[in-house]
Amino acid sequence: MIPLALVLAGATSAAGVLATVGAEALTNDPFLHTRGVTSSIEVEPNPLVRLGLSGAWYPSLDATADWKPLTTQLVETNHIAPDLSRVIARVQVAVRVQPLRIGLGHLAACTGFGVGGGFALTRDDVVDEYDPYTPATIDQRHPTVTWGLSSEVGGRWVRGRVRLDRVTFLETVGGTNVEMKGHVFAALDLVVRLGGTP
Repeated sequence: MIPLALVLAGATSAAGVLATVGAEALTNDPFLHTRGVTSSIEVEPNPLVRLGLSGAWYPSLDATADWKPLTTQLVETNHIAPDLSRVIARVQVAVRVQPLRIGLGHLAACTGFGVGGGFALTRDDVVDEYDPYTPATIDQRHPTVTWGLSSEVGGRWVRGRVRLDRVTFLETVGGTNVEMKGHVFAALDLVVRLGGTP
């Protein structure tokens, strides 16, 4: 992390600097609603490329408030314990390339893709409290690989952005089983330029 901070700090004098804040939701979990907030700082050495450091937090105030109808049916009616693995937070470093650009006066739009990596924190809801293996893997930290698409539109200093990111990682489920997770997050971001030439 220290080398990345030095690179970002060194690049700010010659490049654009942008900050983002937004809302994010996990779209393909059949058991839980996962929604949260995200923010990032990005350095733009040229108009086509951005290097960013981002973080996201997904609060859960109630153990069952985020359950989807399928989860309620499985647990309360069928007495089956599904894979209730909550994503608590994410941190990642990513490179975003935006080759498709359109300008019209003071308005501009761009579309591109991004790749990166980082870590995700997850917490399992232990439904079967008598299983001796599950307490050891309730809280986990996972290295992640991320790739996705994004589009943004707006003025020179403030823009709106839509993102779709796929985050993959390995997770130990039920204390003994290893699963590959492929979460898809959809996000809406507000992008503000803090410095540099638009």
